[in-house]
This record gives sequence, structure tokens and C-alpha cells, in this order.
Amino acid sequence: MKLHPTARPAAFLASKPDVAAAVQKAFSGGTLDAFERETLRAYLEDNLEATVDAILHSRRLARRPLRGMPLSPREREVLLLCAQGRSQAEIALLTHRAFSTTKTHIDTARRKLGARNTVHAVVLALASGQLDIEALKEAG
Repeated sequence: MKLHPTARPAAFLASKPDVAAAVQKAFSGGTLDAFERETLRAYLEDNLEATVDAILHSRRLARRPLRGMPLSPREREVLLLCAQGRSQAEIALLTHRAFSTTKTHIDTARRKLGARNTVHAVVLALASGQLDIEALKEAG
């Protein structure tokens, strides 16, 4: 059985109770009996390559470089509101978005700008011309 490239191996493993039990026992220093060894060996033979591929794929997605990409209109909007001193909760209310969505926009903007924090992101966005200083003056 092949795992989908974006599958989470831990979730898949949890759906196989015999394999999960054998892995847990092995990691806790227990001795596997013949059935557990055979179950684990068969699983690894059938799924090792797909499991490793899934792990590597998920890590590549998590580390996908965003630096240098232009900010989206929504990212510019939330950074402008951050520059006005608004909290993430206030921004979520003002933009009619969930708090988690607002946080994602801010985090993505930070990654795109290569910023260490939100204040740094605002400064970099202003310096790069992606955030309009005039809009900030008008809104403030």
C-alpha cells in the first residue's frame, strides 16, 4: 500500500493498531514477540519508502521559501492595521476574518519579508514599498 505524498505517517500508523503497538513497544525498550516482529517487518517493507517520502514532502512544504514574494492585498491590509497598533483580535474583527486566518496572514507576510517579528515586517514592507506610508498616515 502506498501513502499519498501529503499523508501524515503518524496518523496512518495510528490506523494500524498492531503496527503502532509494535513500534511503541520497540521504542520503549520492550522485546517484540515473533508476531510483532513479523507485523512490523511486513509494514516497513511495504510502506517504508512511502512513509519516508511523506515525511520529506511535509518538511519541504513547511520550509518552502517565501522570501522575496510580493505581499497579497490581504497581507498588506493586516500589516497596515498592525502598523496602526491594532491587535490580531482587533484585526480579525475589523476584517471579518477568523483570528487564525489573521494570524496566518501576518505570519505569511513575515515569512515573505524575512522579518523576525511583526514590527520588523511593517518596517520592511514600508521600506520595500509594499506598504504605502500615505495609507498609514491617512488611516492613523
